[in-house]
Amino acid sequence: MSIFEVSLPEETVKEALQRWAKGHRMSLRRQAELLGIAESTLANSVNPHIDNCHYQLRHLVSQTMLLQDFGMMDYLESCLGRVAFGLPGAPECVVDLQGELARTIREFGDVVQVSGEALEDGLISRNEVKRIEREVHELVRQVMGFLQSVKDRTERF
Repeated sequence: MSIFEVSLPEETVKEALQRWAKGHRMSLRRQAELLGIAESTLANSVNPHIDNCHYQLRHLVSQTMLLQDFGMMDYLESCLGRVAFGLPGAPECVVDLQGELARTIREFGDVVQVSGEALEDGLISRNEVKRIEREVHELVRQVMGFLQSVKDRTERF
């Protein structure tokens, strides 16, 4: 995907930051306190009407973890035409690893089935695209979890 193929959202980054930070149940004051900065600094840095105050990216990961809200990360991913998601935990034993592989194969089968159903009439509706997309994301999550499980069992020398 080239930069010319990306369509930017109507909402600016600062507008998204403000909606994300101020719209959370944890007060902006408490967020600032836990980030170790003044409330006014945080409030001004996410205010889209104040140009001379900038949000410091070094706070993004900490604030995301603090809020347990990936909304801002999702916004950034969507701006780039990408989707991020959490990886499942790795199983504890080899038998579980074989189960993970079976689940991965099953997820692939789900993608094939949903895609086949959508293509039967030669047209793909928006709902069908959403179903295919959901199944593909589940497959990718499963594949990445399986890969992590394999890596976790690599002998260390």
